[in-house]
Amino acid sequence: MINPGAYTHTSIAIRDALQIYAQNNEIVEVHISDINHREQFRKTNLISDICNKSIIGTGVQGYIEALEYINEK
Repeated sequence: MINPGAYTHTSIAIRDALQIYAQNNEIVEVHISDINHREQFRKTNLISDICNKSIIGTGVQGYIEALEYINEK
């Protein structure tokens, strides 16, 4: 589970690390706010395509949802 915050939109280094990790692990992306309804530059998501699931805009409940998803795997 990762909440990459602003690194979602800016960090190729985080993407590269997650891509290696994803070879053998599930990745769940969590964002407390709905990044799709914020500033235009936040609509670029560099990691969503390597995540198994994205939970966006559900507040801190997103962390619980992510843990439940991981637990079901």
